[in-house]
Amino acid sequence: MFLNSKTMTTFIRATLKVRVPEALTFVSTSHNGAVVSEWWAVPVERRIPSGHPSRVGEVADALNKGSGSISRPTTKWTPPLSYKFLATKMAKEQGEAYIKRCEEWFEAHPASVPKAAKVPVEYNQDMVAKYFSRLTSVPETKDLLKMWRTAGLPEERLQKMMEWHEKMDATAGERQARIDAIFGPPEEPKKTKKVAKVIKAVKKRA
Repeated sequence: MFLNSKTMTTFIRATLKVRVPEALTFVSTSHNGAVVSEWWAVPVERRIPSGHPSRVGEVADALNKGSGSISRPTTKWTPPLSYKFLATKMAKEQGEAYIKRCEEWFEAHPASVPKAAKVPVEYNQDMVAKYFSRLTSVPETKDLLKMWRTAGLPEERLQKMMEWHEKMDATAGERQARIDAIFGPPEEPKKTKKVAKVIKAVKKRA
């Protein structure tokens, strides 16, 4: 009796995978006064194209890449502060030319003038502290400016404060729309019906 090859079931023999064991090394370390020994994986050393992990290897890599890959940084010339002393060590004509060149450079590049320190603004800090301690909500801009003016804040600072508050008030809707687009609109508080309390008459016992 012969089996039909079309109806015969064929099985694929599974190929066994050969797992290469990881390279390990036995290492002993000291931990809290005790020697602990265990197997550690051996770190794989990556090969460097030039074969030398140092400045010599960097130079060899640059040579292999070609001259077009090397870029040399260029620094601008600046005269030293002791240029007159250095000019005395040169020949007369060379020293005069060197001094002239240094002075021309200093004229073209004047030293920056340090900014004067800002004088702190003086105002009645106790009045401001008492005003904000009594607040329970955000005050109106006009009331806030009135308080700062009474406390002794200069008019220049008051003008900047007024402009900033006007800008915030004008862009409040736009900024709120952006916040709602990210976090969603604020939830409205649920309205609850007030239930009238019914007081039942209590019968006194005779």
